[in-house]
Amino acid sequence: MQTQLERLALDALKLTLPERAELAQLLLASLDEDADMDEVLAVRLERMRAASEDEAHTEWMRQQLAESLADPSSNLSHEQVMADVQAVIDAKRKQHADKAAS
Repeated sequence: MQTQLERLALDALKLTLPERAELAQLLLASLDEDADMDEVLAVRLERMRAASEDEAHTEWMRQQLAESLADPSSNLSHEQVMADVQAVIDAKRKQHADKAAS
């Protein structure tokens, strides 16, 4: 029968190298009587939150790209898109100039 420590060690060894390093830092900090564990845990949670947001954003971008590539209606050439954007810019410039002149 495995002890709780043995199970924990086996689970810890399944972590990635950066995760194991962070766990080691957390455990070492817990041995320091002066360490504020709330602060150590807050830093760890912030890193996990940031990593989760990065992963979620990456997945969202992948989905957007896949949808865009699968959409048959968006077959505009680069030149056409640039011409359309330039027309919008020109119209806004004219509108601004007309407003300034009056």
